[in-house]
Amino acid sequence: MPSAAASHFTARKHPDRRCRLCYGEAVTNDAFSARPTPDQPLATGSEERFVHRNVPFVGQWETRTLIGTIVRGELDSRLDPGWRASGAASRDEYHLWSRNVCGMACLSMVLSHNGVDHAPLVILGKRCARYGGYVVQGDEIDGLFYAPFVDFVADEFGLHAAVAAPMTTTAMIGHALRGDYVIASVHPAIRHPSSHYCGPVGGHLVLVVGVDVKQRSIWINNPSGDTATSQEYAELSLEDFGRYYAGRGIVISSAHLGTSL
Repeated sequence: MPSAAASHFTARKHPDRRCRLCYGEAVTNDAFSARPTPDQPLATGSEERFVHRNVPFVGQWETRTLIGTIVRGELDSRLDPGWRASGAASRDEYHLWSRNVCGMACLSMVLSHNGVDHAPLVILGKRCARYGGYVVQGDEIDGLFYAPFVDFVADEFGLHAAVAAPMTTTAMIGHALRGDYVIASVHPAIRHPSSHYCGPVGGHLVLVVGVDVKQRSIWINNPSGDTATSQEYAELSLEDFGRYYAGRGIVISSAHLGTSL
């Protein structure tokens, strides 16, 4: 059952309310190149660098290779052959939820990285909705709402999470360097970053999997990335990341993961 614990954040404060913004215009250039590989030595306590090893990618849509065609509007998500793996009861339900589960995909990556069995994305989303993390009204879903999500992951998985709003880039880097998992609010156009971008921010959630202060780099797993390199350990400069970053997110502490899960 949802936690009754009081929060200084209202239940519907700081939503990334339109994860359907994960859809975007087709862009052909792939802006990503270097990416940490599982066998590459990565520091795990440096004051300047921290990268989580081997965080598995989880996409909002079940067939990873089709994400690009879906977000570009070239394929209706109902035709995704992997839709049943989402836990949806029908193709229409999958179509509705898959546009909105970027936050659940980030949570799934954290849980999988720590060896925790959990439900598929649509089931996670429905459970989170019981806490107020999503509000479902017909064929519209609002959310993710951060404070109810924090209650959800505490009750269901024993995770120590907190709403971070506002969260400056400097604060986000500090959390990442401590090994915390940061779910950051960005604009979905981040899948093809540009140093000239000056558009809207927020509306989509990604998981920060590493930072390097000296190199001014950040790595993210992006649930709506449309190529392999924009999905998993996608590398951006901190400056480019900041162009899409809304200055808010959710921090999941790594300090208790070894004992709570």
